[in-house]
Amino acid sequence: YKRMGYATAAEFVKAMSRSEREQIRALILFFKRIDPSLIGAMKSKNFRQLAEGFNGPAYRENLYDEKLLNSYKKWNKK
Repeated sequence: YKRMGYATAAEFVKAMSRSEREQIRALILFFKRIDPSLIGAMKSKNFRQLAEGFNGPAYRENLYDEKLLNSYKKWNKK
């Protein structure tokens, strides 16, 4: 939370509870300040790299990369 510009963990939680807009803002801050390579992973649809960078190595256990891919397919129907 500190590296993303929030003064306290409580402030971060409050912001996340406030709105979806605040959650998206926090995600962008995470990408920019914590791991800018995730912006490229998102643009190239590298869901494994995105899941690992955001969730750590446990992404495999929780299938976060597959969940991201499935959500992408669901919402990107053209």
